[in-house]
Amino acid sequence: MQDLKAVRKFVEAAGCDGHTLFYPKFFTDMGFDSEFVNKFTHEHESDGTAKGSIVSNSGKRISKVAGVYVLDFAYGVAYDIGADTGPANRKMGRGFQAQELAVAILKKLEELGA
Repeated sequence: MQDLKAVRKFVEAAGCDGHTLFYPKFFTDMGFDSEFVNKFTHEHESDGTAKGSIVSNSGKRISKVAGVYVLDFAYGVAYDIGADTGPANRKMGRGFQAQELAVAILKKLEELGA
């Protein structure tokens, strides 16, 4: 199980975000194990559209990046700590899924006394 302080930091920083790609360092700096983060790190490519383009921290479009899709990571965190993902699985939008996961993760943290 991942460090529960890192889990709380994640929920506070990005838990309700179902759309963003983050560099792996974003998560390891919170205290997540790099092996765990690497499970969710993939190469993502821009498709050239306004919605499907990847933009760097400096605001420039880039063609591809090795990053972590925050919704995938949220599901991974939820599974890792034993949070109930059922409500999130029943939602259609990425943002709604992320919101449900944040609630479930926080509830599980409370149950674990963290």
